[in-house]
Amino acid sequence: VNFASGGTRYLWVRGVGPNTSGDSIWVSFNGDESSAKRVNLPKGGFGWAASVSLSVPSAGVHTVTLWMREDGAVLDRIVLSTNSSENPSGAGPAESVRGGGTGTETVATPTISPNGGSHTGFVDVTLATSTAGASIFYTTDGSTPTAGSTPYLNGFPFTLTTSATVKAIGILTGQSDSAVASADFTVTSGGGGGGGGGSAFDPVGGLVVMEAENHDASVAAGGSSWNTDFTPGFIGSSAIAALPDDRRTRNSDLNSNSPRLEYQVNFASGGTRYLWVRGVGPDWNADSIWVSINGAEAMAVRVTLPKGGFGWSSAVVISVPSAGIHTVTVWMREDGAVLDRIVLSTNSSENPSGAGPAESLRSGS
Repeated sequence: VNFASGGTRYLWVRGVGPNTSGDSIWVSFNGDESSAKRVNLPKGGFGWAASVSLSVPSAGVHTVTLWMREDGAVLDRIVLSTNSSENPSGAGPAESVRGGGTGTETVATPTISPNGGSHTGFVDVTLATSTAGASIFYTTDGSTPTAGSTPYLNGFPFTLTTSATVKAIGILTGQSDSAVASADFTVTSGGGGGGGGGSAFDPVGGLVVMEAENHDASVAAGGSSWNTDFTPGFIGSSAIAALPDDRRTRNSDLNSNSPRLEYQVNFASGGTRYLWVRGVGPDWNADSIWVSINGAEAMAVRVTLPKGGFGWSSAVVISVPSAGIHTVTVWMREDGAVLDRIVLSTNSSENPSGAGPAESLRSGS
């Protein structure tokens, strides 16, 4: 039963006890034997037992548990009410409907965020449903999704680089499928930050190399932003620094409190990738960043940069959820950190040195 609030409930049972040795049951919430109450059924014909009071621990879904006390007892209907004067009679009130009003609970309709609209270059799309345990399946061609469609990986937005109609459905065993959510996206080519150009970097042989300044998006947050930097030793046209250098550190709520960089990569397969960053930390309080895939904060990994001059960080491991275009997300952890290049590889022994490999080409280049 999905209770609107916790507190006292009064319970009546319609039934019959064939005799004095077959006329009683136990009732409780959530199988709690210690709080079980005895209910004595009428004898000689169906009728309503006297009420017993039970305590609902909180709002939300709880289980009304009934046990046999004496075999032979016959049950017909159960009534719970916040009103001690309910006192059902005859057949009693009509049976309550289950969630959704159809007699069977229904999975909540997924949300699509953003809910369509026009975007330049690409857009990361997040799906969610408020029904615990439900799986979401989606399509991007306007067709109706089913359990055989693409499964959504919770916490990992997917990326659209062309116009599409996204449709999503929530499915959970034991409940009716949700209504289908739909959103229309228009994606046009256009300038990302630093020459992003709206196309994704293409790995070759499992290796992708990106100049930090050639990002697809740069988003300021928390009073900081990524800015062009010309610290001596950079490769390419410039480096990028998290400024102002006010000794700020960000360890949580990254998408709202920390400036981020986004890089689109067209991965040939899902699985483990090893990531290195070329950069420099001016001091111990300005030498670290966070990296993840598709802006998933829960999966973010800390990268510590060399100090004293440009160099490569130690490798960290990140997981790519599937083949296709995904966003490599970089957040500031400590302001003042300076980034120059990013390398991802399927080879844990890649270990770039010096300037590192040549920058990867983007799709269509």
